Amino acid sequence: MDFEVAIIGAGPYGLSSATYLKDKGISAAVFGEPMSFWQEHMPAGMYLRSNWIASFIADPHERLTLNHFRTESGRDFKQPIPLLDFVAYGKWFQEKSVPELQRLQVRNVEKNGIGFKINLEDGQQVKSRRVVVATGIAPFPWRPKEFDHLPMECVTHSSDHRDFSRFRGKRILVVGGARARSILRACYTQLTRR
Repeated sequence: MDFEVAIIGAGPYGLSSATYLKDKGISAAVFGEPMSFWQEHMPAGMYLRSNWIASFIADPHERLTLNHFRTESGRDFKQPIPLLDFVAYGKWFQEKSVPELQRLQVRNVEKNGIGFKINLEDGQQVKSRRVVVATGIAPFPWRPKEFDHLPMECVTHSSDHRDFSRFRGKRILVVGGARARSILRACYTQLTRR
């Protein structure tokens, strides 16, 4: 086996998982772009809803907290945490804890004897005894089936948008639960900015 554990995804969960495994002496490889979902699919200008401590990316010795990042980076932010600062924190965490991260996408995973064969976008294959899937929600946007008959430009998922300026002067309906309030705030902020 090339690795004991392969982690697919380099967001907070993937990076944290790798940090804990490495601390126990377990060889782990992480594949993906660090913090890509947060950077590419969250509304620009958004603030995190979670409180300060709940926004820490977990590490076994608590040396990579938001407090440490803020002190070391010299960034001056507080709660609510701006999206840009959280993304920067995640990238800092990755550089500190998982510098060997492989910025490659996984094409597929196949069962291979007692482990798995992982096929990467560049044609490489690696073998791992176990696989952790930490891809987040980007591949799974849900659209109510009642909207299936409408054109895609009329019904989009919130993760399709970082910039809401295309909605300026238009009437829109946001359907959703917990994330809807964050989307509405970000949308309102962008649309009222001069």
